Parts: sequence; C-alpha cells; structure tokens
Amino acid sequence: MNNKKLELVRHKNSVDFEIEGGVLKKYKGSDSAVVIPNGVTEIAEDAFCACDSLISIVSVEIPDSVTKIDSQAFYFCDLLESITVSRGNAVYHSDGNCLIETASKTLVLGCKNSVIPADGSVKIIGDFAFCGCESLTDIKIPDCVTKIGDMAFYCCVKLKSIALPDGLTEIGVRAFECCETLTDVKMPDSVTHIDDWAFYMCTWLDSIKISGNCTLGCDCFPEDCKVIKT
Repeated sequence: MNNKKLELVRHKNSVDFEIEGGVLKKYKGSDSAVVIPNGVTEIAEDAFCACDSLISIVSVEIPDSVTKIDSQAFYFCDLLESITVSRGNAVYHSDGNCLIETASKTLVLGCKNSVIPADGSVKIIGDFAFCGCESLTDIKIPDCVTKIGDMAFYCCVKLKSIALPDGLTEIGVRAFECCETLTDVKMPDSVTHIDDWAFYMCTWLDSIKISGNCTLGCDCFPEDCKVIKT
C-alpha cells in the first residue's frame, strides 16, 4: 500500500474528491457542477472519466493551484458544456469553453460548447481533447492550428462535417475514428501526414481528397472510402 496519505476531501458543496499528495485521483461526488478545491496541483488520468461514473459532469472550475492535467482526465464527459480556469493559474487558461495549456498553446480539453480561439493561442488540439464528446455537432478549427493529436475527436458520433484549416500539417492516430456520421471532410494541401486509423470506422465517409505529398499511416480511412490524391 502506498505510504502517501490518502485523503477524502468534501467540498462545501458536498462534492467529494479523492486526493493523494495534491493529486486528484478520482471525483466521487454527486454534483454535476464541479469546483475543484484549491490546493490540488494535478488532475490524474480517469479522474472524471464518464465511463467510471454515474454522474454526468456539466461544468468544471479549475483553481490556480493546478499545474498538471492528464490528457485522459476528462475523456467521455459527453455532457460537459462549461470549462473555467482561475485567472491566477500560471499554466492553464480557459477561453471559449476550452481548456488551454498556455505555454505550449495546446487545447487540452474541449466540450460541446467550445469555440476554439482564433487569436493564435491554440496551435495544437491535444490528445483526447474532444474524445467521446458525443453531443458535439459542429466545430470550427481556426487557421492557427497546425496539429490535431491522437484520438482528439474520437467517437464524436454526431459530427457530420469538418473543414480542416489551411496550415494544418499533421493528424494523429485515431483522431477522428468512430465519427460514424461524418460525411464531409475538407482536407487542405498543407497536411503532410495522416496517422494510423485517423478516420477509421467513419462509415459514412465515401470519399476524400488529399495532397499527393501527404503520407498515410495504417488503415487511415474506411475500406470503402475512395481516396483521391490531388
């Protein structure tokens, strides 16, 4: 057994958190509006994973003490619609219901109401950023984004079309896999690599145009999808 002290912290709004050495391991509360206690320094993998809870998180407020958030801390929180970071946080900020790591310009977490800022503060859509966001129907990705990370939009089953921005160069592993109703993808010539299974299981995607200079990983598209190199 770990010798570190294991604490169960009850917030004033009766929201329970399991915290070990400043690391928020698991949300155990019953409130859909979550205010993470000040003093938490890290949010661990699966801390708010909807797959592990009967509670659907609708909003989250992150204090200025948090300096590390695992990329899978909030995945499959489908009903999440509001993301707020304390203005005093030196590592992260929020804008347009997006959680952004300020220095790396990485969008760490999005939700169904996210509006990705177009001011250059986001260059990368991070791994798992919108993973399992089944209520997401539309998202505009601004031209400042150059990379879409692994499983960034995995299982966004209501996303029907996506216009990828000029300047985008890389699409990660399983980035749009299982976006079952995706029928239209506008791929810019700037994309030089599409990684493994990026659009796999997008069963309604009949055809896609990509640059002749673009390299492909394994099984990037559905078997029946016609890939046209321009």
